[in-house]
Formats: sequence, structure tokens, C-alpha cells
Amino acid sequence: MWVMICATPWAQATHRDSVLVQARYLKSIYKTDEAIDHYKDAYRYNPKYISALSTVAYCYEQKKDYRHALEWYEKYLQVAKPGSKGYDFATKSIEYLKGELFMDTAAR
Repeated sequence: MWVMICATPWAQATHRDSVLVQARYLKSIYKTDEAIDHYKDAYRYNPKYISALSTVAYCYEQKKDYRHALEWYEKYLQVAKPGSKGYDFATKSIEYLKGELFMDTAAR
């Protein structure tokens, strides 16, 4: 019986929403690694929730993990609407990250 209930679209949506709420909370208390995992789960549960991609990228950026941040912003740009605020933000972030990565490589 439980398996049948959990397989319903309502139960799946509730779990998806719960994962998103947890991700936001974890990010707010600076548990960035855990938040990243939850945002990735939220996107996996709902591929239409594309802002999870940019949020994962932003979390990586806050950790100064610029390579992963760049990777996730680029994933976001593949599905985001050109000209939207999110698209413009990700584009500017990518420029910044490429500069940081260049400076890091040049310093070595």
C-alpha cells in the first residue's frame, strides 16, 4: 500500500517540494555542500526547475570552486531563455569565473 501511495504524482510533488525547501534552508545556514546536493536532487525531480542549475553554480562560486561553478552556469545557459535576467546573470558570472580561473592559472 505504501509503495502505491508514494508512487502517486502528489507524493512525488510533495517530496520534490520538500527537497527544495531543505536546499533553501541549508543554503541559508551556509551548509553549502549539502545545499548543492539538495538542489541537484530538486532539479532531477523536476527538470523544469532550471533555476536549481544556476543556484548550484552560485553555491560553487561562493565556495570558490570556480571550475564547478562554470560547469553549472554553462548547463543553465543551455536551457535558460536568452535575454532573461537569469541568463544575463549567468553570462556575467561566466565571464567573471573565466577571469578568476585565468588569473589562478597565470599565478602558478
